[in-house]
Amino acid sequence: MRSNIKLYQDEQLKRSEQARLLNETSLITISNVFESLISNLISFLVIKDESVKIQEKTLTFKQIEELGGLEEAKDYLIEKTVEDIMRGSQIHWLKYIGKNTSKEFFNELVGKEEQCFVDFFLKRNLIIHSNSKINKKYLNTLKNDYSDEQKKKMIGSRISVNEEYLLENLSLIYIVGIKSSYYVTKKNFATNRKEIFSFYQTIAYENLKIGENKVAYEIYNMLWKDRDALKASEKMLLCINYMQSLKWIDKTKELKKLLKEEDFSLADHRHQMCLEILDENYEEAIKEFEEVINEDKEAYEDETSMINDFMSWPIFKKFSKSEQFNVFMSTKGYKELKVVDEVID
Repeated sequence: MRSNIKLYQDEQLKRSEQARLLNETSLITISNVFESLISNLISFLVIKDESVKIQEKTLTFKQIEELGGLEEAKDYLIEKTVEDIMRGSQIHWLKYIGKNTSKEFFNELVGKEEQCFVDFFLKRNLIIHSNSKINKKYLNTLKNDYSDEQKKKMIGSRISVNEEYLLENLSLIYIVGIKSSYYVTKKNFATNRKEIFSFYQTIAYENLKIGENKVAYEIYNMLWKDRDALKASEKMLLCINYMQSLKWIDKTKELKKLLKEEDFSLADHRHQMCLEILDENYEEAIKEFEEVINEDKEAYEDETSMINDFMSWPIFKKFSKSEQFNVFMSTKGYKELKVVDEVID
């Protein structure tokens, strides 16, 4: 019995160690991917940044010859400038992007989550350079109020990087990366505003579909601030999707405000159905849904596939489980409704 217990304990320790290594390796991978993205964005901005004055930097003829020519020399100078910027902290990177894109950029990026963002990369440094052990440098960067005695006890202990921490911070890092690329893109490709909006709305909607509602909200909220660049019909579609993200993260007050104040006079039956669902006026939503079914019949092979298509929409996930929806479907002869997002003929 004693030997069996020992084997079990050894196996548990082995699994714990494997989980720790996996989580720490994942943290390093996430931070490296983010760093690569930011490095590419900064490289692009360096060329545009008048204060850098790449064109005025000089190299000797011998240096140019060793590099291989003028184009190679130019690439070298850009790369060197980017390296100098990237030697700073992650916050320094973001401030450089902000200086070259928008005054509100930094607050838009991290805001109150700045400490979480900084901590993620500090832990990366501890894993790589300190065998995952807490040191004085790490403790001095934390804004938490620890007593000297508490700090003394913490030094040398192992940092905690579990799955929950990784997933929570992955969302933050992902959002900062998306916003960084958006600000750089809209600043430098203003004539392609329509394509830019379409691209980032697609990213936001894909996150809605997989239930990453906070990520979707952050992207939609960012786009909504630039809504004046859109046509009325485009703005309405953005507004409906933005309100979806508000609904799923329980920002009811903001949702109600938009429903009350925005102009939806151009809404067709499909959009009006979405508005009624968002306001949880399910009886009215059913009426609009009937109109949509009648209008869209020719676009689908049969009615069942059409309804299933709508049920895959994120906005239907609560509506399709309502009593009103189930009663409506039963009146149309559907005997079985799956709880997921499909109806059986």
